[in-house]
Amino acid sequence: MFNKNQVVIDDDFLCLTLDNFSYLDWAGELEIESERIDGSDSEFDGFLASCNFFLAHKDEIESLLVIVASNYYLKNVLPKKDRYEDVFDIRLDELGKSEDIKKLIRLKKIYIDLEKREAESLGFLFNCKWDPEHGFGVKLMSLTECETGGADVAFS
Repeated sequence: MFNKNQVVIDDDFLCLTLDNFSYLDWAGELEIESERIDGSDSEFDGFLASCNFFLAHKDEIESLLVIVASNYYLKNVLPKKDRYEDVFDIRLDELGKSEDIKKLIRLKKIYIDLEKREAESLGFLFNCKWDPEHGFGVKLMSLTECETGGADVAFS
């Protein structure tokens, strides 16, 4: 469980940095961040609740992220494969299995939407091979419901 001493607080943001964090076949520094709304204690408590929700459910969330990212790739990226390959000078291949999506994405940041006041309302911002300029985003509304799209989805 995360605690208050791990959170960096400034006028605009709350941030928790995880060093050497391993997730989705990648290890490194990961930031969990939220824009501050009113500076109240309940805002801070909500931030910690969301961080701890992620920690408690990280395996379930990882499985969901793999499924939704691979589905997004198959339905939205591969049909436009030629365009992505031309614009970004890359080669995109079919996925042999859903887990192969981990080779194409890297989690950059987790956003917490404090306005929603629900611990499970998390946004995941990824760098991705198919769109290195804009990235890929997933907005988690629960352990079974999410939205996918460009990077902006993660913090919308």
